[in-house]
Amino acid sequence: MKAALANAGLAKVEDRIRFFRARAEDAAPFAERGLVIADPPYGKRLGSPEEADALYASLGSFVERFKRWELCWIVDREDFSLPNASSSRRTKIVDGAETRWLHRFIPVESPSGAPDGQSGHEASREKSVQGKTGPKRY
Repeated sequence: MKAALANAGLAKVEDRIRFFRARAEDAAPFAERGLVIADPPYGKRLGSPEEADALYASLGSFVERFKRWELCWIVDREDFSLPNASSSRRTKIVDGAETRWLHRFIPVESPSGAPDGQSGHEASREKSVQGKTGPKRY
């Protein structure tokens, strides 16, 4: 956590990022939109695949609370899914002898093509801006 805070300061984004530890069932969004990056327990940190399945299945209420947020989860399973969310991207991470997966879930869109509560015009503007600048990679 200290390193993340220091890096945010060096990048001059500390006023736009909040870092905190919380249990998924206790976390609540502090803004209408945002990004959550989570590294939940997995593998040996959980004990068994059944315990991991139970934990992941219990995350439906978290997804509901953060339904307008982009959610990124680092886990040890390529087939990871979240209840009520659809994955848009999966990236393999190799860290020494360990292989992990970063799963990115985007907000579910309404019939107009905009995330729930957003007008089609706002969504088009966001898409064109994203298309010009591209995703930021760190």
